[in-house]
Order: sequence, then structure tokens, then C-alpha cells
Amino acid sequence: MSLSPELLVAGRILAILLSVGFLALPVRNRDKPGSLGFALFVTGTALWAFAAAVDISTSDYGLSRLVYNVLVLAAELAAVGWLVLAFEVTERVDVSRTVLGALGCWIVVMQVLIWTNPAHQFVLGPATAVENVVLVPEYNHGFWVHAGVSYLFVAVGTGMLALEATQSRGVRRTQTTLLALAVVPSVGATLVSLFDVAFAPFDVAPFGFLLTAGVLAVVVFRGRFLDVSPVARRTALDALTDTVLILDDQDRVVDCNPAARALFDITGGVTGVPVTAVLEPVDGDVRPALTAADGRETEAAVRTDGEQRHLLCSSSHIGDDGRRGRVVICYDVTERREREAELERTNEQLDQFASVVSHDLRNPLTVAIGRLEMARAEHDSDHLAAVAAAHERMETLIADVLTLAREGKSVSEMRPVSLATLAAECWGDVETKGARVVTETDRVVRADRSRLQQLLENLLRNAVEHGGEDVTVTIGDLPDGFYVADDGPGIPTAAREQVFAAGYSTTDAGTGLGLNIAQQIAHAHDWEIRVTESDGGGARFELTGVEFVR
Repeated sequence: MSLSPELLVAGRILAILLSVGFLALPVRNRDKPGSLGFALFVTGTALWAFAAAVDISTSDYGLSRLVYNVLVLAAELAAVGWLVLAFEVTERVDVSRTVLGALGCWIVVMQVLIWTNPAHQFVLGPATAVENVVLVPEYNHGFWVHAGVSYLFVAVGTGMLALEATQSRGVRRTQTTLLALAVVPSVGATLVSLFDVAFAPFDVAPFGFLLTAGVLAVVVFRGRFLDVSPVARRTALDALTDTVLILDDQDRVVDCNPAARALFDITGGVTGVPVTAVLEPVDGDVRPALTAADGRETEAAVRTDGEQRHLLCSSSHIGDDGRRGRVVICYDVTERREREAELERTNEQLDQFASVVSHDLRNPLTVAIGRLEMARAEHDSDHLAAVAAAHERMETLIADVLTLAREGKSVSEMRPVSLATLAAECWGDVETKGARVVTETDRVVRADRSRLQQLLENLLRNAVEHGGEDVTVTIGDLPDGFYVADDGPGIPTAAREQVFAAGYSTTDAGTGLGLNIAQQIAHAHDWEIRVTESDGGGARFELTGVEFVR
């Protein structure tokens, strides 16, 4: 069967128009994966149809040779376009300027060879001629290099798409499978044209390309699920223990990881299903959290396997305008919430304990101290003096325990504090007997003044209690903090790790809480405190990580 040249020309003009129409899709959707590759492929399709239309219309050898050069360019553009499309869709190769430049260089080299062929005949031999208005080429080595590289590009791109299909699920597997199969019409048509198969009444290559372009247009630009990019999908998504849902711009499920399937009891295929329908059976209203504003974290509670789980969900747009969908990640914060609840219960118990210490113990102690003073006024003795010392120790213990229970590791307003000024005030509040203090700093630090005062008083009191009545205490600078040192007997190396433990004391009069409180205050300021030996052989407490105002 043969068709008239006029009908063939009309068919190829229609193919040109359809190809040009397809080009509007990547122009309008530049941000979608596959757009650049699709544009190159369709450009090759249009050029091939144009060249074939001109070729069937002329018997001029020179014009037919020029048209054939365009035909070679069309094949190169189509092959490169297919490879780039596979790169973009699978994201296994970054479509960088270097990659595009290398592919472009191959096209340029082949075009130089085909346009200069009359001088070297490396691509087409001298037997090339026009027969029955059709150019009949004699293929030389250069042509087979061109054909081999083109088919290699097509094979590599198809293989990448096929591999992506085997490693995907749901609609994405269907889409990538269709993409891999879409090249069959164009490859088959070019092989028929290349080897001049007898049953083909005309050059079917333009129509094979057009059929492939149509399938690509539907899959890439109408199949909305390819809008969601599979970045790190194969290596990260399935391994994540957090719940991940990928939604398109209409809040339909594109993909979900195993953690999401387990949490929301998803058993079948849900790709393409609205997320509200997927979550309808879930015991707990998690839908508002999944549709929250971009970047905002929202809490939700769900019941799964008979247990209440607390989720912290955040939603992020894919792309700058959000037209490619959203990624929703839900973190299981159940253990954190349980710890917070336990901490709240502990704090309530501490408050109750502080209340008992403050009122139920202090009130009887105050009565005991008053009665003791009356008894000593009537008849004093060593026994009553011992009772008074015990009362004083009890007051100190109560004060320290209240400090730990009520203030703990918290600080309030941070403001500039002069170390020299505060040290002088603290020294006046400590029973120093014959001891003296030397202040060798003019630093101003940023701290909670009342808590820093507690810290300094405890360190000064510790120096006086353990250093003796004539001890000298020095407060000086460190590069990133300050120190409090004395010239007393010091602290043995083996005991330096224990001195900050609650209840540790080397004297009967000590409560064992003073240095523990000092450590907690330091940590509340994000400072570090450690004990070492002073220049005078005594104890030296170093506080580092301090923020200086000047």
C-alpha cells in the first residue's frame, strides 16, 4: 500500500503542529521534574516531522542532504531529551550545567561531522542519492557512531526509569513503568526507518515520536503524582521511624512510609486517596494537624493498639509555591509527654514538701527555739547549749532544702552584676571571724543576681568553715570565668569528685548541701564548676563559660 505525497506531507505537518503544541507544557511547568527532557524530546520530534515533510516534497539532492542533516539533529535531540528526562524524574543524576554541556558537546561534534561530510564522507558515503523523491543514504562509520550513541542514551534512560519503577509503589510505579514503555513506539519506528523494513509504506518515525511524546505529556504533566520529587526516597523514607506522608496539592496521598502505615493502620493501597478518607478510621482527630499551616507544629493524639500516642506534626511545602504538594512528618512525642507529666507530678510533690518544711517543721522549730531561750534564761547549762546548736543546724538544713526544692536549677532575670561589689556584700553576710577576702577582679558578668549571691556565699562559707578562722579567700579572673580560692588545707584529689554530691560533708556542722547548691546554680547559668588546688595549697573553685559584660 502506498500513500500520496500530499497525504504524507499533511500528516507530517499535523505532527509538527502537535509537537509544537506539546512544547507549551514544559514552558508553563518549568518547575516540574522531566520538563527539560520533555522539551528536548519534543523539539527533536518536531524537527524530524519537519525534515520528513520537506524530504517527501523535493527531489533536489542538495536540499535533501540539508534536510537529512536536520534529521540527524532531530534524532540527537530526542535521544538526549529522553536521557535528561530520566535523570530528572529519577533524580539519580544531577542535571547540572556540566552534564548538559557534555551532552551538548556530543550534539555539536556530530553536527560538525554531518555538515562537513562532503569533505570527508565519514558519516555518509558517496553512493548516497535521491531515488523516487526520497534520499537513500549510504551509511559510513560516523553514522553508526551517531546511531549507537543515540540508542545507548535511550537504553540508559529507559533502564533508569525501569529501575525506578521496581523500587516504587502505587501510582508512582505505574507512572514510571509507563514512562519506560513510552519510548517503544519511537524506537520501533526509527528502527523500521533505519533498516527500510519492506512492510512500511512510508517513513513512520515521525508518528512513532509523536506517540511517545503524547504518552510523556500525559504522564509527566497530567499524572500529578510525578509532581512530588523522590529525593532520597530509596535510602531514607522507608528507614525513618517517624511518620511521613507525602500529599499532592489536592491533599491526596502520594506516598507514605511503613511507620505511617503502622500508626494509622493502613493496609491497602492509598495512593491517590484523599488524606481525610485515609484517616477517617483513626481513633483520634489528627486531621487538623496534617492540614496545619506550612512549618507550624501542631499536636494531636491518636489511639493505636489500645495505647494513647501523642504526635507532633509539621507540614512543609514541596517547591516554593506549594503547587507540587506537601510533606507531613509526625513525631511520636509520647515518651516526652509522659516524662513532662512525671516531672510535673514531681514538682508538685516538691512544692508540697517545701510547704511541709516551711510551715509544718519551721513553726514547731520556732516554738522550740523560743521555749529554749526561756529555759536558758531560768537555768542555762551545757545541755541546753547543745540543743541550741542543734536548732541552729536544723535551721540551716531547712534553708538549704528549701533552696533545692523551690529554686533548683532555674534562673530568672539575667542582668549585669559586678563581681567585686557582690563579693563584698556576700562577705558581709558570712560569719568570717578572723578570715579575710581579697578581690582581684573588676569583671561584670551576666547572671541572676540573687542566685549568684547564693553561689558566692556558699563558696565563701565553705572556705571559712574548712580553712580556719585565719583563712584568706581570693576571688580572681579566669580567661572565661572566675575563681574562688583559699589558702586552707585544701581538698584531697580523691574527694574532689564527691564534694558536689548532696549530703557530702567532712564536718559534723556541715549540711552537705552548700556545694551541691553552688553546682546547681552554676549549671543553671550554663557554667561549669570544678575544684582544684590553689596556689596556696588550699581549695580553688573555678567557674567557666561565664558571659562577661565588660
